[in-house]
Amino acid sequence: MMAGTAYAVSLPLLLWMAPVILVYCWPFQSQSCHQQPVPSGPSPASAIWHARADVAAAVLIRANELANGSCETFAGPMHELRNNPDLLDAHVTNLSVKPRNRGQIDPHLAIARAKD
Repeated sequence: MMAGTAYAVSLPLLLWMAPVILVYCWPFQSQSCHQQPVPSGPSPASAIWHARADVAAAVLIRANELANGSCETFAGPMHELRNNPDLLDAHVTNLSVKPRNRGQIDPHLAIARAKD
């Protein structure tokens, strides 16, 4: 289905997406009717899909807990930095201040000053 959609858009898109399409189709191909069923248990491909489903479910559960758990509103990042000394210390520690030579232009600093 992915290959058909990509080809409907354009042939170069299909060629560009071919590796991704093959990776996503591998589990379905390994469970196709051309292979003999293994009576010992689930195939590795089905184990991959079940593992991904378990991880996705855990992520969704945690996201819902975080969304519903805190009704606390924040005044804004600058207000939080001003009122929370631990957060301010962590912020200052994570700032990267690199010494520069005279005449050397820091493009990030120049853009930030131009936007100000």
